[in-house]
Amino acid sequence: MLERSPETIATVALEVFERMAFLFGERAPVAEVVPPAQALSGTIAFRGADAGTFEVLASSDLGHVLAENVLGCEHGQCGLDSDVDALGELMNVTLGHLLTTLASPAAVFDVAAPRIERDVPRERWQTLAAEPGTLAFLVEGQPLLLRLEATGSGAG
Repeated sequence: MLERSPETIATVALEVFERMAFLFGERAPVAEVVPPAQALSGTIAFRGADAGTFEVLASSDLGHVLAENVLGCEHGQCGLDSDVDALGELMNVTLGHLLTTLASPAAVFDVAAPRIERDVPRERWQTLAAEPGTLAFLVEGQPLLLRLEATGSGAG
């Protein structure tokens, strides 16, 4: 079973954002983070020592910066799906670090491919913000929500 300390989740996520994507952020109260006009949503399912989902909602503007930093493309020169690809990569790495930190480095997990959506309705942002365990961040001044849900029904 994963130990889901909000402080540990926030620390790991912010370290990955900084090291992988050169993005600096800080945790913020969920109620104080304003939903963006346009957002990307990503979800990854996992199972193994525990099972669950990892979900991230980020402003579309943050997705563009993420693409530039992770994929190395110049401002305005990134491909159409660069933001989707970059968010998926960031989520994969973040989830991997979270699972090994919260379970153990020896724990084995099967991780599905990220499902990323563009133009997420504002209602989805509000729904995730209201879910217990959702953490909010301001990353490079842009809003981001993150939630790691473990069901406790893993295979191992």
